[in-house]
Amino acid sequence: MEIKVLVADDELPARGELKYQLASMPHVNVIGECANGKEVISFLETHPQVDLLFLDIEMPIMNGYDAATRIRALDHADAKTIPIIALTADAFADAIQKAKKAGMNDHIAKPVNKKHLYD
Repeated sequence: MEIKVLVADDELPARGELKYQLASMPHVNVIGECANGKEVISFLETHPQVDLLFLDIEMPIMNGYDAATRIRALDHADAKTIPIIALTADAFADAIQKAKKAGMNDHIAKPVNKKHLYD
């Protein structure tokens, strides 16, 4: 079973590193990448078959919190259930709570540790 992943981070090196780590995992296919929340919304409106989304919190134009809230309000069924993993250097409890309140399912601290990513 293939897992279709979307990676959203405004920092190109961070996106590249995450894509590299994901590519080494069996059955994972990174089908797109975005540099801000607005691009994520546009991508999901035209590619509703995403199985997993890694969403950076601090991005220009539209941050990850706002993007997650908008994703959950989109008009297709997958938008309500797609797992959204927050990416942030802020690993404190309040940031994790804020991410979950915005509709994200989990949190991974940056830089992303491959073991944590796999888990």
